[in-house]
Amino acid sequence: WHLMFGDSVLGLDPRTMKDSNCILVWGANPSHSAPHTHDLLMEKTATLVVVDPITTKTAEKAELHLKPKPGTDAALAFGLLHLLKKNGYFDKKFIHEHTIGYELIEATIDSSTPARTEAITGVCQADLQRAAELYGIGPSVLWAGQGLQRQATGGNIMRAIGLLPALTGNIGKPGAGISYLNVATIVAGLDFDWLEGTALNKKSGKTISHMAFAERLSKPQEFQALFVWNTNPVASAADQAKLRSALKREDLFTVVVDCFITDTADYADIVLPAASFLEFDDLTYGYFHMLLGAQSKATEPPGLALPNQEIFRRA
Repeated sequence: WHLMFGDSVLGLDPRTMKDSNCILVWGANPSHSAPHTHDLLMEKTATLVVVDPITTKTAEKAELHLKPKPGTDAALAFGLLHLLKKNGYFDKKFIHEHTIGYELIEATIDSSTPARTEAITGVCQADLQRAAELYGIGPSVLWAGQGLQRQATGGNIMRAIGLLPALTGNIGKPGAGISYLNVATIVAGLDFDWLEGTALNKKSGKTISHMAFAERLSKPQEFQALFVWNTNPVASAADQAKLRSALKREDLFTVVVDCFITDTADYADIVLPAASFLEFDDLTYGYFHMLLGAQSKATEPPGLALPNQEIFRRA
């Protein structure tokens, strides 16, 4: 969404959802991953529409649950766009004043008929019509889960569903907008480069996409060491067969910092025991509510475990 909206870590203020008529949750499962937010959804008077191949607890509570075949989300998005345009829900003034490139996708939208969409996605035409109507009336929120992008065509899927608010004008007004990530520290204006001491490193570092991680790690001439903390790529990164093969390299030195022996830790040369969030003081922030909070230490870390920050200081 950085390419579409200029930013992917600043979404709507959740408090404005009180003005929403429709909340479209696409590829997210707050009932499991954010139960407090799931409860918030249940308190809203807005109509809840969920797009997910699996019937989650959040989906069970939805007014409408669309269950597309896995990997067909982009086709579903264009099918909804077809109906939104046909039924007069496109905001022509907003498109003219605030978007670029509509003419490049208009033909695809026009060809994405309900019949074609049903054939590709498995979602019946009646449900397509209803979802388009609920979202089109607005103001509507599009809430996209992080899991949505983690598939072979995830980038295109995110761009496709991002067209819904862009072409209906559901941006920049109460009860409307997008929610993917709300990084509260950025809202608060914290300078991560300063906090991380980026200026101390005179050489520019490398940034690698999760999608390319396995391929790049397979190249001995590029990487001889891997330091992993706060993540478990063997369970979450793409192309796992190639990633496991890369992690088996005899010439790759791997360090994992974690509270547990994860799938990735199984490949480590050294595992450093980390303290859990209950075992040290810190500041915390969420990815939805725009709040900073105090993390208060409840007990001592077991054994030789240390907070990540202390591990890095000692290193």
